[in-house]
Amino acid sequence: MSKQHGDYKLQRYLRTTLGALCIVLPLHTALSHIMPDADGKDDSEVIVQRIRESLATSGLVSVEQHTGRLLFNPVLDKLHGMALKQKFFLPGMVVSQKTGLKLVAELPFSCFMLSAHELSDEHYKDYRQHETLRYIRDVKEFPVSRALICETMGTMTKQWRTNLSLDENTEPFVFEEHVSLSGERFYYYLNNDGSFEMYM
Repeated sequence: MSKQHGDYKLQRYLRTTLGALCIVLPLHTALSHIMPDADGKDDSEVIVQRIRESLATSGLVSVEQHTGRLLFNPVLDKLHGMALKQKFFLPGMVVSQKTGLKLVAELPFSCFMLSAHELSDEHYKDYRQHETLRYIRDVKEFPVSRALICETMGTMTKQWRTNLSLDENTEPFVFEEHVSLSGERFYYYLNNDGSFEMYM
């Protein structure tokens, strides 16, 4: 099995309909929402409000436009408490910081959790996520117990790529170590193709 085929199989596991999603999440999150930027206003209050709303569940994924830098991450304590392989949704947002804070777009991710033990099994050896976990453990010498696997859905993937707008002169992905506001360390992987992963 090729790595591409392995990625495809894992992505198929994430597929779901938007009908149920619109019931679970607020409308502005359930439907991909592109914020108009012609008014030139700062969106700090809106962004803070979205973060506060998300803390009642599992937080959200907030990334910086053009760099893919993670600005605000899901709540790790709540992620660790979630059932493995159970699908859930995380709100996401792309933020520009060029001239103040600008909310470029909002869209949902379809996600599930896997234990590092399971992901390191031979069953997943042809998956990119398996190799990423092995690299973090063996090369970075970072202990991982769980992995969050997310992706955008359907036509939102194209919108994600457009709004994220990673620098064309760099790789179409970001892989970095991150320290949350509460001091928790983890690695994250973000791709133009709509993938977002956390290894914690």
